[in-house]
Amino acid sequence: RAVIDGAAAVNGADAVLASHLLRLANSSFYGMSGRIATVSDAIAVLGLHMVRRIVTSVGLQLPLTPYLPDTPGVREF
Repeated sequence: RAVIDGAAAVNGADAVLASHLLRLANSSFYGMSGRIATVSDAIAVLGLHMVRRIVTSVGLQLPLTPYLPDTPGVREF
């Protein structure tokens, strides 16, 4: 639990990353009966391996965002 709380503190400071984690944790894929409202809970649902993959993905995506085409749906990834 201490690892999750530490990761949540770091990820909670970044609104874009927190948004991605919460959106994924609340997706129907994970089938949670209640709404996930905190980054700590989202990390617990997703698992540290998945969170690491999301952090890497978001970290690579943000610097490239200005160069993405204006194709509908591309920027909402």
